[in-house]
Amino acid sequence: WSEPKYSRYITYPHCLYFLDLLIINDSVCRELAQVSFRNFCHQQQYYAWQNRFATLYGTGEKTEEEEEEGATNMIADQPDGASTATAGADS
Repeated sequence: WSEPKYSRYITYPHCLYFLDLLIINDSVCRELAQVSFRNFCHQQQYYAWQNRFATLYGTGEKTEEEEEEGATNMIADQPDGASTATAGADS
């Protein structure tokens, strides 16, 4: 599983880290037998994935600066006919 020809099929590579710990270290086995430690590991892994997702894809929330830039770009992106049509309708 740790050879490149096999490792490319692994969806969650972080599990390999835990697998190595389980093989090498007996105290990790004892710790993981405790529900509280398993929950802690699960929670930390969730936060790591959440942070990675936010880093790669963003959080979906725009800052005020980004919103202002978006509004400016929308006005600048309008075709000439649309801006003159609205100007003519106002008069």
